[in-house]
Amino acid sequence: MELRVQVKQPGKRQNNIISKKWYLKEVPKTVEDLIVCAVKAEYAAFRERQETAARSVSEKLSERQAVEIAIQAFEDGVVAVFIDGTKYENLCDRLELKGEETVTFVKLTMLTGRLW
Repeated sequence: MELRVQVKQPGKRQNNIISKKWYLKEVPKTVEDLIVCAVKAEYAAFRERQETAARSVSEKLSERQAVEIAIQAFEDGVVAVFIDGTKYENLCDRLELKGEETVTFVKLTMLTGRLW
């Protein structure tokens, strides 16, 4: 399945949000399936970039660990998932994706400062 995903380029301070396509091996049926498929797709792309650059991979995180961290981040409210502008809040929320939707993952950050 092909999905259009909006992402902010990592490490960039400007609001450069780009749209890119992900090719998923299966059609996600729930938000949890979508997160798992997304992490697996990005994990594979990361590994491929590392191998192409002929650099040793310094990150010792397994694909399974990456999936667990992403699911935990969603459950903790650190990451929000939007599909065509609709926010999904539960892992078990059902999805009926056709491949025409735009998926947006937003990493939420806490604002810090003095309270007094």
